[in-house]
Amino acid sequence: MKLTAPAQDALPIGSPFDFRISKVGKVDETDIQSALESGEWGFFHSFTTGTAVDGPGVRLVAWLTGCQFRCAFCHNPDTWKLTNGTPVRIERALEVVKQYKHGLQVMKGGLTISGGEPLMQYRFLAKLFPPSSRRGSIPRWKPMVTSATA
Repeated sequence: MKLTAPAQDALPIGSPFDFRISKVGKVDETDIQSALESGEWGFFHSFTTGTAVDGPGVRLVAWLTGCQFRCAFCHNPDTWKLTNGTPVRIERALEVVKQYKHGLQVMKGGLTISGGEPLMQYRFLAKLFPPSSRRGSIPRWKPMVTSATA
């Protein structure tokens, strides 16, 4: 696969209302399909830290891109296209979550995955949640996925 993550020290952390259009530019359709099938890559819009409205406790929210529903009432229409996100390897996503381990435990929080439609990247999520729970990055009972289909 030719897909590569942009060279940067950190993933975007900011408001889920940051407007992002074609963050990674032109990504080959076969690369996107391969990333979705393998689950080794996720497409992230941004991370939000310190939210108390996206699940129990104080949360870290990962906003994924990609959504087929196009709801009229959507708060995040810039997350509809996968290419509006940053491609991130599963190992890097786990590193980011692990950075917040202590704070999530102290504030009885966890990791929430939102978007877009997170279940479009279900293979990536299946790889993200079990390892992050086993490695103690987030409390085992606190991961959440918010979805229009759930």
